[in-house]
Amino acid sequence: MRLAVVVSLLMTACEAGTRDEGAQDSSHLAKGREYRHVVGEISGEVSNGKNGERHKGSCVAVSPHHVLTAAHVIDGCKDLQVNMDGSIHVVDRADKCPEWTSEGIGFGDIAVCRVRNRFRSRGFPPLRKTEPIPCTVVVAGYGFTGLMSGGDLVYDGRLRAGTNELSKLTDGAVVCDATRGGSQLEYHIESGDSGGPLFGRDGEVIGIHSSTLRAVGKSRNRYGDESVHTRVDRFRGWIERVIASDRSPDSAVDSL
Repeated sequence: MRLAVVVSLLMTACEAGTRDEGAQDSSHLAKGREYRHVVGEISGEVSNGKNGERHKGSCVAVSPHHVLTAAHVIDGCKDLQVNMDGSIHVVDRADKCPEWTSEGIGFGDIAVCRVRNRFRSRGFPPLRKTEPIPCTVVVAGYGFTGLMSGGDLVYDGRLRAGTNELSKLTDGAVVCDATRGGSQLEYHIESGDSGGPLFGRDGEVIGIHSSTLRAVGKSRNRYGDESVHTRVDRFRGWIERVIASDRSPDSAVDSL
């Protein structure tokens, strides 16, 4: 049977991202390969959808058995699984942040998922405090791709990454701007990137992709739009408690 696939939409839900006109797609694919052992694609069967319909988003491994993703990516899904560098891992436990509500994408849009078989990576990115502003960060995910200037978007299931600049901090989120030439490899999240990581300057996880915003009108993931990423440090205590409750000796995460 052919499976239908729904790629996670971020307020606009975030969509692998749109790139600056000055960069080649090959550069973003090469950057993505640097993170292939820890950035994965998570999918689940939509409980109230058509038979076999699966919802897809991105995720990041933070221990041999755990990934972080966005709560809205897994909400209403069953039979979750993570594709990490070509290996399929079955999710046997999923916890959404208790401060998040399914009425909308926003505060607390983060979840912890445990996989049955351990990931092959020899190391996992630590959880760290949000970087001071301004700061260059790395955006990674498996979503749609295209140009920030407009045109068609394409989904090919490949991991891409790029850079952006932190522009704002709120109590529960960090915000980046889509700016022409704003950073060395300017990149903006797109549909399917939801749940993927925002890496700090030393490779630490500081945010989880949640949504995109535009000051006027609907967000199109273009120049002038903003991307919103759930702050990992704001929910670090909850993340660590969920992971520690597994009581597995290899479940600890490197945190603050």
